[in-house]
Amino acid sequence: NGYAREYTYDDDYFYIDTYHTAEESAKTNKLGIWSDKCQDNKQAQSTDNNSENVSVEKQNCVIKGNISNYGGTKIYHVPGQKYYESTQIDESAGERWFCTEAEAQAAGWRKSKE
Repeated sequence: NGYAREYTYDDDYFYIDTYHTAEESAKTNKLGIWSDKCQDNKQAQSTDNNSENVSVEKQNCVIKGNISNYGGTKIYHVPGQKYYESTQIDESAGERWFCTEAEAQAAGWRKSKE
């Protein structure tokens, strides 16, 4: 449905071709984060002086997908939760922004307990 990006770690993995194909299909069909609405916002960011640090957040996607330093668990935080404000997103480390909780869950992330 276009609500994820394929992320390759240090080595290829068993389903890499499947995930690459799914991502390319979503891009071609402009689904989810690959839709015109999201891509238009992404292009507008290129003129922003802080565009290197600003990503999907500007697209009103405020759910933070964080990878825990303790075991690598993928956890998402919604506004108002205890650790939301202190959580920083590092997209180069595989962390990301989500627009809905359903999107985060479909991508395999779990909600923060606090």
